[in-house]
Amino acid sequence: MLPESRARSEQEAGRAVESDGFPEETPESQEVTRQLQESEQRYRSLFENNVDVVVTFGLEGKFLQMNRATEQLLGIPAKELVGTPFLQMIVPERRAHSEREFFRVLEGTPVQYQTAVYNRRREVIDLHVTVIPIHYEGEITGIHCIGKDITKQKQLERKLNQLAYFDPLTGLPNRNSLDTNLSRQVGERRKFALLALDLDRLKAVNETWGREAGDRLLKIIAHRLRDFLPSSADFFRNSGDDFIVTYYCDTDDECLGFARSLEARLRDPVVLGEIELSITSRIGISTFPDDGIDPDALLRKADTAMFAARRNGRNRVAFYRDVKSKDDARQFQLEIALRSAIANDELSLAFQPQIDLATGEVHGLEALLRWLHPQHGQVPPDQFIPVAEESGLIHEIGMWVIEAACRQAVEWNHAGLGNLPVSVNISIHQFYDDEFAGQLENVIRVSGMDPSRLVLEITESISSNSDVVVAQLHRFKAIGVRIAIDDFGTGYSSLRYLKDFPVDYLKIDRSFVDHLESNEKERRLVATITALAHNFGLQTIAEGTETAEQVAIMRELGADHAQGYHFSRPLAPDALVSWLAARA
Repeated sequence: MLPESRARSEQEAGRAVESDGFPEETPESQEVTRQLQESEQRYRSLFENNVDVVVTFGLEGKFLQMNRATEQLLGIPAKELVGTPFLQMIVPERRAHSEREFFRVLEGTPVQYQTAVYNRRREVIDLHVTVIPIHYEGEITGIHCIGKDITKQKQLERKLNQLAYFDPLTGLPNRNSLDTNLSRQVGERRKFALLALDLDRLKAVNETWGREAGDRLLKIIAHRLRDFLPSSADFFRNSGDDFIVTYYCDTDDECLGFARSLEARLRDPVVLGEIELSITSRIGISTFPDDGIDPDALLRKADTAMFAARRNGRNRVAFYRDVKSKDDARQFQLEIALRSAIANDELSLAFQPQIDLATGEVHGLEALLRWLHPQHGQVPPDQFIPVAEESGLIHEIGMWVIEAACRQAVEWNHAGLGNLPVSVNISIHQFYDDEFAGQLENVIRVSGMDPSRLVLEITESISSNSDVVVAQLHRFKAIGVRIAIDDFGTGYSSLRYLKDFPVDYLKIDRSFVDHLESNEKERRLVATITALAHNFGLQTIAEGTETAEQVAIMRELGADHAQGYHFSRPLAPDALVSWLAARA
């Protein structure tokens, strides 16, 4: 019998003791005894048979009792633990917090928190614990603790965090880490330089010796620069062969000297097997606060300077301030031309099919914006979309894309080509526009589009303000449209928004697909993404599938759908109709 129950039993029995010292067996005392025994048995069953950890501590924090689940989880028998302090089991970095929470319970406050302990093999076990005081006759006589093993959940979170914040190939912090770092540095209000660094030979290496050689080159460069950089610099892989370095400096001369040292370090030959390569680079520099106080603006301006350095030849360094006047003029001319493009119907849509990997049937289409300039020909989206966003034209252009996509989808459906879902990309500016949801609903109503056949593609960067995002997404879902997270794995990946956001699809970024044939780590990452998606009831779409082998691997790894040049490049509406007819 447990100490508390025994004390209550003796107290009740004592009430029936007569002057001769012997208890009188009455029906009432027998019923009390029976109830106490039944209560004792229920409590002991709950204690001993619980699948979770259940422990009783003394007021000094030492083990008094524990159930079998505790012994099994820790791999330590109760006889070894009884009388020892629980704090010695806690991992060092969690001990102070666990001790503070224990003292709160001693003051009478139940608490819940997460902690971590060592088992006998010194493996770390993550626990979610509920700790409550034991009260008897108005005093705290001990502590109960119930712990749930959350080790697998924490491992999954850590894996996703690694995926979200670090580049799987080089191990460097990725664009998401860069965004976090820049926000912090801007908040410090201290002068720093942002250097955009671009390698020159990666494409040639990939084409000549294969992507595996290109990957080795990237790893060598990443490790070389990471070991070379001072503590005042941070190093990130932005994408492909683009790297970003942030560096605290007081003068432009100091910054230029640092950039020159990076350039010189990169010129050292790289040995790939029996091949020796000389690497060339371009570095573009923007500085805070001289070139701006917004992280995106600093990145954009460093890129502008880097492209200017590229035009000037290899192994060149350029400051944004040295090229900004020409760039500003070009951007202004592009904005004027873009305004004319809307008025003169120079914009059009191309559609890229998405294929169901299980059936081989067309699952849907992604609508992609194209601009055919009357003098300059096709203008790449990565040139005019940033201009549209900076000038505010993105709202008008974005609604035009949705209207045109809905009209085209309804026209095809009436022509008997099927009611295929159509995806459109929406920018962060549209997403946070309070009027966007109403405009979207009106477009769907006027066009006659089935809202469930329209998929809005958002990027992971939108998820940075989760509370607002959830509310806005629910507004879209109330209209009946579906939601896809585009370029998944390159930005703010988080278990929280997979759990909270009402989305339907995850689009696996093409950077994970590129190296599937030769990179086992990439395969494991894709398998993790598909498993996560399916666990949350989402479907996956693999972007950039260009080979039959990539398609086969994606199917094997559990992806639901795929799009890419293996199936079809983006097609004009008439060409898409012919493509669909050829598949019929």
